[in-house]
Amino acid sequence: LAISEFPTIEAEPLGTFTLQRKTLKQESRIRRITDFEFDGVGRICILQTMANGVVCLLLVDQSGNVVEELCLEEGALHRRPYTCSNPAWVGADQFVFAVSKRGEGGTAQCWIADFADGTLKEIKGLKCPTIRSLAGFQDGHFVALTENRQKTILADGLYFFEKTGQCLWHIDDAHDSEMPE
Repeated sequence: LAISEFPTIEAEPLGTFTLQRKTLKQESRIRRITDFEFDGVGRICILQTMANGVVCLLLVDQSGNVVEELCLEEGALHRRPYTCSNPAWVGADQFVFAVSKRGEGGTAQCWIADFADGTLKEIKGLKCPTIRSLAGFQDGHFVALTENRQKTILADGLYFFEKTGQCLWHIDDAHDSEMPE
């Protein structure tokens, strides 16, 4: 059986289309991670130190979505060169973190990141040497592991603060320092 004629069908126009290049995915805001900490509901507070020296904190949900971003305004850090501690959860939507001057005679500034009201507040009047690490308590208290470098002495310390920044107690363990800076 051979078909001698093919049927002719008129096609209806379906419209036009344009070929495009695939767009590159937008760069993630989660980058330059210095440290992180979980809160009581499993969200992650990420501390970032950007190339220009700006310090930012991101609150990220368990799906990887950035819920909130808080950055210290330029000029807020008056301690250069500096080092940042980890963020520490201190209850509700708040984290504490420290920015410390490095080296001999270094001291720390601590900040409260409040993601509920979108603010970063410096804890005024804090008296503490360089902070290496922080641990927080749900009631707002926090503990700092410190390092106090002087000309010939290196003192490791543990400082316990109430949420206002008042030091309730501290322990220092001083020993001769022959370690390089």
